[in-house]
Amino acid sequence: MKLMLITTAIGALLASGSLAGALDVPYAMKAVHADFEAQLAAVAAEPGDLGLAARGAARLFEAQNARQAELVLPLIGTGDLVAHPRPPADARLPERAQTFTGALPALLAGEESVVSALSELYAAADLAEKPEVALLAERIIWHQTNDVEVLYPQAVLVSTIDARVPVVCVKQSAALGDGPLYGPNPTAMMGVGDPHAVK
Repeated sequence: MKLMLITTAIGALLASGSLAGALDVPYAMKAVHADFEAQLAAVAAEPGDLGLAARGAARLFEAQNARQAELVLPLIGTGDLVAHPRPPADARLPERAQTFTGALPALLAGEESVVSALSELYAAADLAEKPEVALLAERIIWHQTNDVEVLYPQAVLVSTIDARVPVVCVKQSAALGDGPLYGPNPTAMMGVGDPHAVK
């Protein structure tokens, strides 16, 4: 059933003639954000520390997704226009690119807050012996890491190519090992440090 739904969704996108038009939020990003938000909402209904941690993570994650949908994802949806320029160019692109550039430091700070809240959710899930919730938190952390390392640099590139606005490039890096939250040497997450450290 799930495969049929995925196939149908992809078929509908291809039939439309384009995966993303000018200033459209790419479907794949909308879908993954909606999926993670729904899963966090289900965990947020849990009692105790687990539900509390999930509610905090969900609130920050949803707010960050809303900022991305407004400032970042529409630029990513213009990638095809940048690779294959064709008229008419969307008149909002220069303004959007400039707004994104100014908001980039706040977006990166938001990612740090989301990852911190997700690390707290991971710890609460670990204490509650809920490995499926710990895995959810880790998967969303990897998604947020992808935003910092891939999505934002791509938006910076698109904004400079298409809008010709000056941008400040921010380099983010993290040493990768066994995984961000497990293994003998967990990777220190943005602003969090060792997620297993006793606080």
